[in-house]
Amino acid sequence: IRKWQQERVERKLRGEYESALLHLDALVSSVSILLFFFSNLNHQIKQNVDQPFRLSSVLVTGASQTRPSFLRWLLAPHLYTADSDTSTFKDVLQATSKITYKMAETDIFASVVPRLEPSREPSARLGDLQLVLQTRQRGRFFLKTATELGDQDGNVSLQVRLRNVLGGAETLDGSLSSGLRTRLAGHVSLGAPIRPD
Repeated sequence: IRKWQQERVERKLRGEYESALLHLDALVSSVSILLFFFSNLNHQIKQNVDQPFRLSSVLVTGASQTRPSFLRWLLAPHLYTADSDTSTFKDVLQATSKITYKMAETDIFASVVPRLEPSREPSARLGDLQLVLQTRQRGRFFLKTATELGDQDGNVSLQVRLRNVLGGAETLDGSLSSGLRTRLAGHVSLGAPIRPD
C-alpha cells in the first residue's frame, strides 16, 4: 500500500511538473510576442512623434460665459512652439498638455477635455491639426448663510462669491455680518489674473 501510494504521489507530482512546464512555455511565448509587439509599437510611436505637425487653431466649446479675448490672451504663450513650420507632433502634444492645464488652472471650468483632429480651415496644409477643447464651466454663483447663537451673543453672516464676473476669470467675493456686539461688518474683494501664467 505504501509503494502504491508513493507511486501515486510521484505520478501526481510528475503531472503537475509537466503541466507547469507547459504553462511556463505558453507564458514565455506570450511574453515574447508582447515584447515584439511593444517594441514595434514603441518604434512607430517614436517615428510618429518626430513627424512634422503644426497646431493651426484652437477651438474652445462650452465657454459661453468667457470672453474670447481672454481665452486668446491665456492660450497665446503656449502656441508659439507648436505653430511653426519646424514643429513636430511632440511639440503639438506638449502644447496641448500645457493649454489644458492652463484652462483647468483658471478655476472657471469644471472639466476640460482636449481632442486633436485634422484642421478644417480652407488654408490648412498637410499636417495641420486643430485642438478642440470641450469645456464645462463651473457655477458662477455661490451663496452661504450662517447663524451663530451663544451666551449673550448672536451673529448672522452672509457670504457671496461670483466667479468669472466679467468673462475673464475674475472672482468677486463679499461677506456681510451683523450681530449683537458688532452691528455691521463687511468685506468685498475682486481678484483677476494679471498675466497668463
